[in-house]
Amino acid sequence: MGIVAHAAAKASIRRGAMDGKRKRIVPGDFVLHSLRHTMLTRLGESEVDDFTIVRIAGLGGITVLPRRLHPAPEAVERAFERLRLAVANAENQPKPLSPATVSATIVQTVAASH
Repeated sequence: MGIVAHAAAKASIRRGAMDGKRKRIVPGDFVLHSLRHTMLTRLGESEVDDFTIVRIAGLGGITVLPRRLHPAPEAVERAFERLRLAVANAENQPKPLSPATVSATIVQTVAASH
């Protein structure tokens, strides 16, 4: 048997041996690549920004990201709840003073302290 034929036979035996083990270890419908999508989805649900996810995944750009993320309905609901809370907090914050008002207040405070 030649070297090439011998290597091919060994590879065939290894594949056969691994196929049997794979079936015993993981379910038949398991796809290793789905773990990548799960990881990217979990990063998105953890509020990691899109550009960081693109960098981690080694994607060509941000336009392909929606095909890689699959958020659960609960994650979408949590995102809208965070948005609602952010809007409510922004409405309850005092309005910033204009620069003219701040300047006038400083002048009055300085004049009063002398």
